[in-house]
Amino acid sequence: LRSRNFLLKNRKDEPDILSSYSAVLAASGSEIVLKRRKYAVLLENLMKKLFEELYPALANFQVRMHFTRETEDRESYFQKLERDVRKDLLRGAVSCGPHLDDFDFLFDDKPMRSFGSRGQCRMTSLILKLAELEAVRETSGALQDTVVLVDDAAADLDIRAREAFLEKIRQAGQTFFAFTEIPPEFQLENSDKFKIKAGTVEK
Repeated sequence: LRSRNFLLKNRKDEPDILSSYSAVLAASGSEIVLKRRKYAVLLENLMKKLFEELYPALANFQVRMHFTRETEDRESYFQKLERDVRKDLLRGAVSCGPHLDDFDFLFDDKPMRSFGSRGQCRMTSLILKLAELEAVRETSGALQDTVVLVDDAAADLDIRAREAFLEKIRQAGQTFFAFTEIPPEFQLENSDKFKIKAGTVEK
């Protein structure tokens, strides 16, 4: 992708070289798209279960993946790359592929990013982190090698939800919680505290 984009960006119309890159991109790109679609289904199922447990108000939840249909199949993706060479040369970049795919989180069929409240979006972010952790467990089982970063974990969570979240996130091998100010009710056993100020870290 990087090499093909370099040629396109510099307007180098070299069909044989572009075609060779297209073949490699189609092979790896189609595989990424298929695996990503399976992961999206897994992620949605895990998030629904977690919402039902921690935040039932958002249980009517969906994950929607946006991608170009031709990229699912190696040959179809290759043919599209070949057809779009003129357009890509004008654009200066590859115009379709897994690098442009995106996910939408929906509640009642409406995108959370546009219609969700701050609290709903915040909760969705935390649920996503837990679902990703659970996905690691299901696909590789290597939780002890997992490092998780959680930003302002106490915000928008009631006591029950916060305790349930912390119980689940502790399954990771190592977890970093970032706060502008640590809430008094947020205390973890066997933890170290670090203060970052003006680019320096103090323990």
